[in-house]
Amino acid sequence: MKIMILVLLFLSTNVSAKADLEAFKKAKDCAFCMSMQRTGTNWTLASLEYLTGRKVQENLMRIPSTKFNIFKAPMYVSHYPAEIALVCKKKNKLIMLIRDYREVLLRYAKTNPDAQLVLKNMDVEKTINRYKMMIQEYENWPENNRHCVYYEDLLNNPENTFRSLLFFLNESDRKLDSFINNIDIHKKAVLDAYNVRYKRLGGAISRGTDVHYHAKDISDQDIEALDKAVMEYLPKNLWKKYLRRYTVPVSR
Repeated sequence: MKIMILVLLFLSTNVSAKADLEAFKKAKDCAFCMSMQRTGTNWTLASLEYLTGRKVQENLMRIPSTKFNIFKAPMYVSHYPAEIALVCKKKNKLIMLIRDYREVLLRYAKTNPDAQLVLKNMDVEKTINRYKMMIQEYENWPENNRHCVYYEDLLNNPENTFRSLLFFLNESDRKLDSFINNIDIHKKAVLDAYNVRYKRLGGAISRGTDVHYHAKDISDQDIEALDKAVMEYLPKNLWKKYLRRYTVPVSR
């Protein structure tokens, strides 16, 4: 079974060039967001900034009317589990963003022409390893200090998803109703800014319109092969707990 997989992304370094690792080590009462790229990270954090007044210590796109409270502990973001492992798990909180691994892999294979694309049998160990490391790091955190958010829930049920996040962060939901009423306007502002900054990388292609946007471009047979390969690579308990929801037929 042949499928196009991008290898470079998942073989990159274990830490980012921008992260302030000393800040990670010293953080107290902060919130950290850990995710793969292309999982709604910018939108989620921009929304939390708007709803809570807590500033993300990263140069992200923001909702224009966001107001910050300088007395609140900041939020941090990382795509690298090795960085999150430096954080004190008893004194901080962790949000893990997860998106269908099929969408993440195919998004990169489709939109990075300058990267090394490989047409061969699926090399799951290389391509999905950071996904595995991310979930394993999440499992190391105390249950009361961790919260898992699915990209698909952000799209299909934003009100309850953000309300749950605010409760986890011990933040008020007083701005949530107004936010939801204007969510399309806020989302467009963030996506437009994202597209300008990351035009070279393809920008926001699906724009949150379809949870199976990229998977529709490959056959059901290839999807089944990818699901099987990922299931065989990941520990069974982690697969059942976090990713089993994705073994559903792609709506075409």
